[in-house]
Amino acid sequence: MPAQRCSKGGRQGWRWGDKGVCYVGPDAKERAIKVGYAIGLAEGKRRRVKDPEEFARRYVEHEY
Repeated sequence: MPAQRCSKGGRQGWRWGDKGVCYVGPDAKERAIKVGYAIGLAEGKRRRVKDPEEFARRYVEHEY
C-alpha cells in the first residue's frame, strides 16, 4: 500500500493507502510515509518477525 496523492479542502496532499488521512502541507508526504512505517512495524510485531524495524522499512518500500 503506497503513499498516494489526495486532496483535502481543494489542496493537494498525501495519504497512506486508499482510506488514510490526507495530509497537506510541505511535510505531507513524509507524514504519510511515517504512518506506513508505523503500520509496518505493528504488522512485523504481530507476525513476531526477528527484526520488526527491518520489516517496517521493507513494508514502506513495498517489498512485503
